[in-house]
Amino acid sequence: MENCCDGSDEYLKLTKCPDTCGELHQAYLQEQARLEEIRKLGAQKKMELIANAKDKIKELRRELKTTKAQLPRFLKEAEAAKNKLEALKRRKEPVSESGNFINTIWEKASSLLKLANIEFTKTAVKEQKTNEIEITESPAAAESTDETPTASAPNPESTAEPVVEVDPELEKEIEQVEQEVNDINRKVSDSESRIKQISEELEQDNGVDDVYLTLRNQCIEHTDEEYTYKLCFFSDSKQGYTSLGTFESWDKEAHSMSYTSGQTCWNGPARSTLVQLQCATENTLISVSEPNKCEYLFIVGTPAECIITDSDLSEKDEL
Repeated sequence: MENCCDGSDEYLKLTKCPDTCGELHQAYLQEQARLEEIRKLGAQKKMELIANAKDKIKELRRELKTTKAQLPRFLKEAEAAKNKLEALKRRKEPVSESGNFINTIWEKASSLLKLANIEFTKTAVKEQKTNEIEITESPAAAESTDETPTASAPNPESTAEPVVEVDPELEKEIEQVEQEVNDINRKVSDSESRIKQISEELEQDNGVDDVYLTLRNQCIEHTDEEYTYKLCFFSDSKQGYTSLGTFESWDKEAHSMSYTSGQTCWNGPARSTLVQLQCATENTLISVSEPNKCEYLFIVGTPAECIITDSDLSEKDEL
């Protein structure tokens, strides 16, 4: 409270000054009344936060119990689907092996046909030379030779490739079971991830009566002449798109939070933010300042910091 002067403590009361004590005292009482009204309204909101946190914890524990209970069933279904798929693929293997055998025989047959074609060609050439000699010796034989049809060599290229038939119903069933395996594996993965996430949430420090539980990851903003600042509880702080740090620690006794390892300043350290918490009727980023280079100070108001008195609890019980 500001000092006032009414001259009563001066020697022989010779000093003359205006008496402002009454006015200052009145202003002090008004400010205290204003702060008490904020505290009282904030306390009511805080009790709501605590009630919501209790409901949230019950909901999380219920979901955790349900998810843990259904996981063994999903694992059993996943194993059954996997075995079914493997059995179907084993049924398909003999067909594939038969196909491979046929292809191997075909390759060997093609090679033999090509070899036979080469031998046939050699024989034909030899016979042609012999015929030419005979034609020279006997013109009549030449006329007879012209009318004789010439044998043709076998053409391995013109022979149709072997076709291995695949059971379309088996292929379709394999595709369906593969989809079943993917679906049930996804359920297993989602359940395991959710169990881990819920367990971590229940183990987090959310303050007395878990009052900060429902505030986790909620964000508030403050805009000044140049920038829009953003703070997300237990997550990060930003100046526009520039990171001012991610949540590192919480000092409940000092009513403060520390956000560190933000974007590095030009020729300076990594940006960081100190959050000072105080009682308010709403979650509000009241002000932002930069006391030191790249070190930001956020003044944040929240009902979670308001004190709940016995009188507040009594009024709540009466309601």
